[in-house]
Amino acid sequence: MDLALPGARPDSVASYLKALGILRLLHEQHRSRMKGSWQRQVVVQESSWMASFEASPDGNVESDVFVLTGAIAADELVNFFLCEYEPTPILSPWNGSTGFYPKDNKKTLDAVRQSQTKRLTAYRETIAIAQQIVNEMGLKKQPSGDDKNKLIRQLRDRLPDLAVRWIDTCALVSNDDIQYPPLLGTGGNDGNFEFSRTFQQQLQNLIDFETGKPTADAETLLKAALFGETLPGLSFSGKIGQFDPIAAGGTNAAPGFEGKSRVNPWDFVLMMEGTLTFQARLTRKFESSTHGALTYPFAVRPTPMGYGTAAEDENIRAETWMPLWSRPTRFDELHVFFGEGRAKLGERDKTGVDFALAVADLGKFRGIDAFVRYSFQERNGLSYFAVPLGEFRPRDRSGDSSTTNLLSPILEWLDRFRRVAEPKEAPAAIKRVHRLLETRIVEFAQAEAQPGARGNNALAVLVALGEVEQTLDRSLTWVREVHLPPIPWLSSRWIEACNDDSVEFRLALALAGRGRYRKVVDDPETQLPRLIDYPEPDRGLRQRLVRVRGSQSKPSWKDSDAITVWQGGTLTDNLLILLRREEIEAQQGRKQESAQDADPTNSHSHSSSHPATARLRDIQAWIDGTVDDQRLEAIARGLALVKRHRSTQGKDSREEINAVPAAFALLEPVVRRVVPAPTEEGTLSKDSKIVLPRVSGLWSRLEVGDCQTATELAIRRLRASRFRLAVRPFELRRDRTRRIAAALAFPIAEETSRQLLDRICYRIVENKEEKKEDEL
Repeated sequence: MDLALPGARPDSVASYLKALGILRLLHEQHRSRMKGSWQRQVVVQESSWMASFEASPDGNVESDVFVLTGAIAADELVNFFLCEYEPTPILSPWNGSTGFYPKDNKKTLDAVRQSQTKRLTAYRETIAIAQQIVNEMGLKKQPSGDDKNKLIRQLRDRLPDLAVRWIDTCALVSNDDIQYPPLLGTGGNDGNFEFSRTFQQQLQNLIDFETGKPTADAETLLKAALFGETLPGLSFSGKIGQFDPIAAGGTNAAPGFEGKSRVNPWDFVLMMEGTLTFQARLTRKFESSTHGALTYPFAVRPTPMGYGTAAEDENIRAETWMPLWSRPTRFDELHVFFGEGRAKLGERDKTGVDFALAVADLGKFRGIDAFVRYSFQERNGLSYFAVPLGEFRPRDRSGDSSTTNLLSPILEWLDRFRRVAEPKEAPAAIKRVHRLLETRIVEFAQAEAQPGARGNNALAVLVALGEVEQTLDRSLTWVREVHLPPIPWLSSRWIEACNDDSVEFRLALALAGRGRYRKVVDDPETQLPRLIDYPEPDRGLRQRLVRVRGSQSKPSWKDSDAITVWQGGTLTDNLLILLRREEIEAQQGRKQESAQDADPTNSHSHSSSHPATARLRDIQAWIDGTVDDQRLEAIARGLALVKRHRSTQGKDSREEINAVPAAFALLEPVVRRVVPAPTEEGTLSKDSKIVLPRVSGLWSRLEVGDCQTATELAIRRLRASRFRLAVRPFELRRDRTRRIAAALAFPIAEETSRQLLDRICYRIVENKEEKKEDEL
């Protein structure tokens, strides 16, 4: 039998802990062995945080609701808490105002100490032992420093096991020091708000300390806490601290300027019982001589990103990710899971970004359906609130394009980048791109369960990586001071994961695949010069964009040289600069770095990964100016980090061949220089190729937009090489000429180039020149 508890939802830390407290108390104090789970149900929308869920036609929303599974009905559950529940002895004598010291207000503690009900027997015994320890130590006021540490150790050694569980929840006792996990502030208090004293006060509102019977309002309040029933006209107040920002009151918390704190006593009591699920641990690596570190279930170093209100200067004390599971589970199983609940991604278990990556790929395999992310952020002056930042739902899948598989080659680098970017001394531009990158990674991990959105988020990460490297290149002096290497090469899996099939992506993929070494050799048979291409995977677009050089396995930074040519102008300007530089390098015959690269028979030089090429329809869009140049360049910067670029383009149709401007068809073979040899019949040879000599002055004309002179030079060159051309010089606008010239930077397939050349040539048919049917 299932019993839904609509009053226990993960829309606040308080409500989440309340669910754990209910399950724990039923497991330890009730005769039945209940199981608990989180189930998606339609509930009435009450919280602004829930507005992110998809609303049903009646205005309600779907939310996760805690469900009990077992032989218990609603009336029996209510009766258990009203009449049988025995509160856990939660005490914090190391804090002030707890009633253990002469000047403390002892009213609340004395009420428990002097109670008669059997339900508080364990509490009375624990108070007596704690008071004895305080007296033996001669403490007259709240201790601090070594006295505080000694007191906590004494309490942990001598108090009953139930009370020790509270100590282990809010403090970690070790041989060296005492540390305080983030969930319960600084040892069970949040500023002046002391949790154990408030727990006792709220118990007084629910249980008659003399008879053990429930108070007059206890049943109504309990049904509201369990089943979400409304409480019209019922007056109740109290503090709940950081655990529920809405119930805490304050500005804009109610109609009018300010709302008062309204806390259901059962919500606070069950929440405190739920905190005992979380136990601090001390861990260290095997055989390590270093001191151990505090670990807490699903707690990470706060990361102010991945949500709409994120700001760089936010004061955040902690961040925790609470798991949601749909399989009914006993509390003893759950307690073991929480005991080992640390986010691990290799050896990195530090930040919210790491947790998001771990959740995206590993959470589902542990039976977790989702994680709710909470951040303990400073609000209203010095107060901290546990702000819910949304749900992360991992999906049950595997594959090479999973989040961590894509990012695994650079995880170590990301960690190094984080360490040097977070200090205040880091340049503002570095901090900006670091935040951008980690935000995109969190969004990418979160999108794992959103069909259709993942590719765009993967592309956003890749674009952010490209922007990071651009910024690092501009801050190269600082980069070398902090010894930060370039971003390692990314695998080709990124191409499939990021491909959104846009014109900009396809052109960027072709552009990023540039980087082929050219060498003129003499053909042994014809003795004619021939230009041969050797793939150079490590010398693609990346070296033109930033000062990064080196092998595939370990790129390194390089001092300024003529190879890196990218400047701050438009993409058209930079593509023209790139083409001119490549022409100069081809003329100079730039040497290769090793004999292995220079050997055309070497297997490394003949990779099975053919460079990507552009389709003419996309080049036409570029020439017409319908492409988003900034997006294209941003994508190209990201794709430049990818090690290999496989060809993913289809074959150009005859219509696409005829659609591009004739000026482009004329200039392309002249710039390519390796072209099919012309035959006496005016056709193009299928086997033989020639290398066109360099055309002096061509690029200077194209850069200034002089189409007529540039095309005239191209026509002269082709006719001198025995091509029969059916075109005359063209006169086009300056801006269109420059776009056409820049379009030559996008590599096209060899067969496409052949068809373009064939388009502008005459053919000899029965001793007559026949012009092609298409218009030039």
